[in-house]
Amino acid sequence: MASRGRTLPLAAAGLVACLAVARAEADPAFVQVSGDRLLRCGAPLRLKGSNLEGNRHTSNTIWRQYWSWRDEMARSLDQARAMGSNSTRLVFPDQAIDLDGAGAAQPYELDKLEDMLSLLDARGMGAIVTVFNRHDYANADRARDARKVGSFLARFGGDRRVLLWDIVNEPQPMGDPAVRGRVLDWLGAMRDAFDGFSHAQPITVGAIGHYDVVIAEGRRSIIDLSDVVSVHCYGRSNPTATPGWLDGVNYQDGYCKASMQYIRNHTTKPILLEEFGWPDRESKAWPPSHPWRIFETPRTAAGQNTMYAEILPAVDQVRAVGAVQWALEDTPDDGFGLLDGNGNPKRPGSGGAYDLFRGWGGPDVRPAGQCATPPADPRPDGSTALLFRDTSTTRVFRGEFPNGDWDYCRGKADCANGEAVSGLSLDLGVRQGRRALCRPQDGRFAGASRAVLNTDARRDQRRAQRVPDWDPGYFKLECGANEYVAGVSENATPCAGNNAFHAVMCAAASGLPSGGLGTACHDRFLISSDDRPAGYTDDWDAGAFKAECARDEFVAGVSVHPGTGAPHAVLCCRR
Repeated sequence: MASRGRTLPLAAAGLVACLAVARAEADPAFVQVSGDRLLRCGAPLRLKGSNLEGNRHTSNTIWRQYWSWRDEMARSLDQARAMGSNSTRLVFPDQAIDLDGAGAAQPYELDKLEDMLSLLDARGMGAIVTVFNRHDYANADRARDARKVGSFLARFGGDRRVLLWDIVNEPQPMGDPAVRGRVLDWLGAMRDAFDGFSHAQPITVGAIGHYDVVIAEGRRSIIDLSDVVSVHCYGRSNPTATPGWLDGVNYQDGYCKASMQYIRNHTTKPILLEEFGWPDRESKAWPPSHPWRIFETPRTAAGQNTMYAEILPAVDQVRAVGAVQWALEDTPDDGFGLLDGNGNPKRPGSGGAYDLFRGWGGPDVRPAGQCATPPADPRPDGSTALLFRDTSTTRVFRGEFPNGDWDYCRGKADCANGEAVSGLSLDLGVRQGRRALCRPQDGRFAGASRAVLNTDARRDQRRAQRVPDWDPGYFKLECGANEYVAGVSENATPCAGNNAFHAVMCAAASGLPSGGLGTACHDRFLISSDDRPAGYTDDWDAGAFKAECARDEFVAGVSVHPGTGAPHAVLCCRR
């Protein structure tokens, strides 16, 4: 809706961005795309936030008077955090910041974004940064615009505080067949510019409507150009003028819900409702006319409440990855804010829009910031006990898998290169796995992933058979010749509703006697007590049953109960 350092040569700026991203790739604090979901810190992420507009500062003026208004904005951000937000959208129109003669943002302008990111980070929030906001893209100077992109990425392309890059707010005119092809050409050139300079964050485009995202005309569509597909929606179905079933969706089931469902019918990528809202008083130049009469909700407190009550459940129903409301505060020209012009919540405790948004989101609206250090318990013999129940404790980034995640939405314990899993523990409460013991091995244990074996097939998954049947009646996940178990995973409660054991990750070894397929293998069980070698008294998971191999052994397989999904035994083999 918005109509609202030091200077680096462009080539050097790109190099800086590439180096920054190379350092950031292994950092789970960056937002990652996984199917139709977002992940951060190895867990599902939902975005909840506001577009930063205020009583005196809009996207067109905020950056010009940034230092004068900084303290006022900080108080507004406190209110945003009190609503449970983890994100704020920041828009950078060309006329709102100083550009150099070539089109790059001046370093002192980017200092303002640096400071804003610090304010957000201190409050557990991150930023969706929109680089362009104007309505002249068909005839734009693409080289000049690419330099603006490059200046932002040189400074922030490897900055985890930026959650998403939004190329442009509401690219137009997509409704004009005579020029929209050139708009798509410009969007494609900007996406190429982003990728040319490199970035660690996903890319989106703030589309004004659901039809816009699918238009291609022989070019890349907005869906094609986006990692996360964003849409803006302010409409509400009119019972007489809005059609019912059309375009494969039911508009009478809620206009914004149908808009998001339309996009879902065309992509499996994550969908973000990047703008939505409604004013609680008459507002300048709003609403526009529409043949479906979707903008005829009363501009009253009741109208605003009705809109939020309809749209927020729709976000859940279409499994969108978040909602960013318009806007944080009222401005002199409109009443879209959830805060009034003085930065105070509107009608708190009444069950209205403010309360609805504050209560919306669920556990996946996790704070931004550094990932919490997961529990890893070093032991006196140099081994480390890694917690994997409803969390992931990884001692290595496995770049051979998308985003480094070898078992999506499951708790994982992943040993470092040169280590092997040497034991498992069983939680006595839920009777499922809790920790994996990683023990240093010798140089034959290289660590590169060979295979992930899981229980989905409901039968044995054995890449080798060291002994005919080392745990009859149980599913056996067994690594192959010159392989060992380097990681284990189990279902995560937020995703699957249980902690059933799910997979082992087999890593490459070399030079093991007979490829590690000799007869010197045996079971250790997780049944009713510890099963460990004599004299092993170090309690690496107090209050849990432990199955542990000897110090000259490694785990080559794990067996799983076919009914409960609990780990039952580990197969220990001499190295």
